[in-house]
Amino acid sequence: MLNGTVTRLDLIVSNSGVTVHGMVEIASGYQFGLNSAALVVGPTGVAYDPLSDILYVASTLDNKIYGVPHAGSKTSSSGTGAVVYQDNNHLHGPLGLVIAPNGHLISSQGDATNADPAQQSEIVEFTKTGKFVGQFALDSTAGAAFGIAIQNADNSAVDFAAVNDATNALSIFEFTVK
Repeated sequence: MLNGTVTRLDLIVSNSGVTVHGMVEIASGYQFGLNSAALVVGPTGVAYDPLSDILYVASTLDNKIYGVPHAGSKTSSSGTGAVVYQDNNHLHGPLGLVIAPNGHLISSQGDATNADPAQQSEIVEFTKTGKFVGQFALDSTAGAAFGIAIQNADNSAVDFAAVNDATNALSIFEFTVK
């Protein structure tokens, strides 16, 4: 359903499986719609910080990253949350979103909104206070950067995975933690 909302699913996990205990719309008001480059755009990537109880939402058509407070306990929507990052120089339709071990946010850019031929399929890092940190191109083809994931491999390394939609491949990068 196209409606520009984010719904939290409360799950019960047991030996017999996973069941949905409840569903709560916790955020709303994001732009959404059909798009020739991406088919459908709206709120896409999410990353939850359990320490601050903030759900970060990458809203592709808004071309912004929002922070929804009290995401784990909200009983209703109070809108989009606060804008955490808005930067037309570096955001080009954010899709995937993860929290890095250093607390920064990393987003893949799908190029469906605010496209820039000089910066296609970028992976962008920024702080939760809205400061740009860095970026790199996953591919030179528009729309190639898609899903992303991150995992602490051990105390000295971090594995970062990125889906390249243009080549139908998964790239895994290992970064040394200093």
